[in-house]
Amino acid sequence: MLINFAQFGLLFLSVITTIFLGLTVFFKDPNKKVNIAFLLFALSVSLWSFTNFFVDVVSEKYLLLAIKAEFVFVAFLCYFFVIFARNFSTKQGTKKTTDIFFIVPILIFSAITIFSDLIIVGYKTFPGGIDVVYGALENNFYLLEILLAVYLGLFGIIPVVYKYIKSKGLIKKQLQFLLLGIVIMVVFATITNLVLPNFVDKSEQIFTILSRLGVYSTLFFVGTTSYAIIKHRLMDIRLVVARTVTYSILVTLIAVFYIGSTILISNTLLSTTTTNGQLTLYTVLTLIVAFTFQPMRRFLEEYTDKIFFKGAYDSNNLLSGLTKIMAETILIDDIAHNLLKRLIENMRITRGAFVLTDAGKIFVSETQGYKEEPKFSEKDIFSLQALDKDLVFEEIEEGPAKEMMRKLNVTVVIPLKTQVDHVGILLLGEKASGEIYSEKDIKVLEIFAPEAAISFENAKSVEKIRRFNITLKEQVERATKQLRDANEQLKDLDKLKDEFLSIASHDLRTPMTAIKGYLWMALNDRAGKIENPALKRYLDISYASSERMISLINDLLNVSRIKAGRMQMIFENIDFKQIVDQVFAELASKSTEKSIELKYEGDPKVPHVIADKQKMAEVLQNLVGNSLKFTPEKGKITVNVKPSKESGFVEVAVSDTGVGLSKEDASKLFEKFARVEQSYKSAKTTGGTGLGLYITKNYTEMHGGKIWVTSELGKGTTFTFTLKVFDKAVLDKMSAENQKKEVSAAIPQTTTSMAKEAVVNTAK
Repeated sequence: MLINFAQFGLLFLSVITTIFLGLTVFFKDPNKKVNIAFLLFALSVSLWSFTNFFVDVVSEKYLLLAIKAEFVFVAFLCYFFVIFARNFSTKQGTKKTTDIFFIVPILIFSAITIFSDLIIVGYKTFPGGIDVVYGALENNFYLLEILLAVYLGLFGIIPVVYKYIKSKGLIKKQLQFLLLGIVIMVVFATITNLVLPNFVDKSEQIFTILSRLGVYSTLFFVGTTSYAIIKHRLMDIRLVVARTVTYSILVTLIAVFYIGSTILISNTLLSTTTTNGQLTLYTVLTLIVAFTFQPMRRFLEEYTDKIFFKGAYDSNNLLSGLTKIMAETILIDDIAHNLLKRLIENMRITRGAFVLTDAGKIFVSETQGYKEEPKFSEKDIFSLQALDKDLVFEEIEEGPAKEMMRKLNVTVVIPLKTQVDHVGILLLGEKASGEIYSEKDIKVLEIFAPEAAISFENAKSVEKIRRFNITLKEQVERATKQLRDANEQLKDLDKLKDEFLSIASHDLRTPMTAIKGYLWMALNDRAGKIENPALKRYLDISYASSERMISLINDLLNVSRIKAGRMQMIFENIDFKQIVDQVFAELASKSTEKSIELKYEGDPKVPHVIADKQKMAEVLQNLVGNSLKFTPEKGKITVNVKPSKESGFVEVAVSDTGVGLSKEDASKLFEKFARVEQSYKSAKTTGGTGLGLYITKNYTEMHGGKIWVTSELGKGTTFTFTLKVFDKAVLDKMSAENQKKEVSAAIPQTTTSMAKEAVVNTAK
């Protein structure tokens, strides 16, 4: 019986396309149960279509087996559709026990059909086709068909319908076309294979045509499924489908060319008629030839990739690269720029933007691919952020969100959030290829978003610190400049103060010396004997005050010259015992008044030292005089001179049995105008300028030594300083360095004899 060539072409196209879709879905992820079930369902549909066709072309020897196989494949088709539908409609999929439960009745039915005559006994041939002869279960056959339909609907179609009702957006559209294809395929096959043939005479050719139209019902399933794949990313195999388009077209063209050429040559040149067996043989040979083009397919793929798959990328490599950027970059602007650049380049996106928020405001905005820099309003950004979900323009319903995306000219919105708070949003434009975003694209963005949010949150803290540092730096620089200006003013004022003190002290010293001289002459009866005791007491007080005033003036002059670097030193070889004897002699009267013992304890082997004799006498006088002030009556002051532990130095210690001082007061002793009356509780009435120890410290350091104090309240105080041991080379070096300084002569101490001489000269 000759089969129309157009019928065979449609059958071949539907079978090949169905198998192709099944294999494509399977190889997208071979480990997914839903993908495996879809492949088996597609193979069952294809096998059913082929057996339905082969019933008309196979020899009588295998005709009964072909008829039984047709019934068996229908049963398996229903079973695999149920497994696919249940796995597709639930995230967790079906359990093995459930699969076994569903397969048992199918296996029983198949075994009975193939290996017994209970369902099909044989067949009868008619001019219009073939009629099946049923066995003992003939009366129950329609019941089996009803049960199969219930099984298919209850466990297969209803779960998909239920998921369709519950779903929204893209998934709902996917299910819509999937259900449409399945329903049309089932209804069309049922009507053409089971219903209409019962109303037609079996002897008519129309009977065969109607009974075989059901095999083309798979075209409805293939068409709607393909549309769902291309338009709505069903099974996310759009790229795979596109990749094999060239090869599929190639195989189809080869098949059509070979079969058409064979039929044309046979009918035209050879004047022979093509039988169904020959047509089948040609088909098989065509498939064999087509599969020999595998090397050619691989060769062509290299070129089709350049044309059709410019947007293809390795998601693992992309995510790895993005993670590396986040791990190696610190500044938030750099992170946003580099991440956006990598995303746009790899996913072939026309434009994109990171908009990061903080404290109700836009914190950072990074854009790429825009012709003009967009201006994002905080209202729009926070409105999209508040939706708290991924938005794909093609998937969402018309409403405020879609209108906002249309206003911002974006196709995808991905929220960036941590477990604690929202960080911002990622806005992406359409893809450069014009395709919609695939499930793979959205999955990559979903994996990337939380990591990016954490990275941005950390970088935000760094950015805040950086901005704070910039602000702080500006404030510090401004404050530093103000302080520098103020310091310069203070330096000028301090210089003016020193100049004033120097001039004032110098001008005051001469009249004060004269006053002291006249008071001395009056007290020593040079102008007549003073008979009035009260007057004598007044003159004594005035003389003591003038002496203190002259001492203060001399101290102020010395401090001024020390600060100005004009203090001149005359270094020489000194026996320090001589200085001790001189100071003890000058202070003998004061020590006798308070019954204080002045004692010298010197090592006989102590070497000579390098010192300015006058300045060092002043140092020792300041220290011993200080001890006299704060040592109670019948106390003791000791000057100890010995070699220092530090090589090349002699150590001089002035110890007393006075009131002592605290550690806090000890740290302030060598400052200008330092007063520690709080420590010297027993000597509150004692006077002093507060400059003596400051001058002493500076004189000691000018000699290349150092000074320190040790004390304990109630037990006394020890001042210790060091001087360099005499060495001719060291002395010459110190003298040479001192001569380089621009100094004026040191101010000599004002003594009683100097005052008396000044008065005499004035009288003359």
